[in-house]
Amino acid sequence: MNGRISKRRAAERDLVDVFHYYLSKKTLKTARGFLTQAEATFERLAKMPSLGTRYHLPGRDDVEVRYMPISRFRMYIVFYRPATDGVEILRVIHGARDIESLAGLHPG
Repeated sequence: MNGRISKRRAAERDLVDVFHYYLSKKTLKTARGFLTQAEATFERLAKMPSLGTRYHLPGRDDVEVRYMPISRFRMYIVFYRPATDGVEILRVIHGARDIESLAGLHPG
C-alpha cells in the first residue's frame, strides 16, 4: 500500500535549491539523480513512516518529527512527520547546516 506524500513549501524550495546547486556545480544528470533519489526516499517513508529516526524538537515532545538521509545523497537529510495516511515532508537539509536554527521543522 502506498502512502500519501505531502510536501511543505519549504521542502519544495529546498529541493529546487539543491537541484540548481547540482546543475551549476555538477551535471544535469546529477541534479536529476538527486530529485529521483529524493522522491524514492519520500515514497519509502510514505510506505513505512516509522522508518526514520525520531528528531527531538526542544520543548516539543508532543510533536513527532523524524529524519532520514536521502539514498545515494546521504549528506541531505529529509525531515518529515508521519501522518495517518503517509508522510508530510517538512524540509530537505544538508547535514552540515545548523539544523536547530532552521525554520520549518516546527509543524503547525
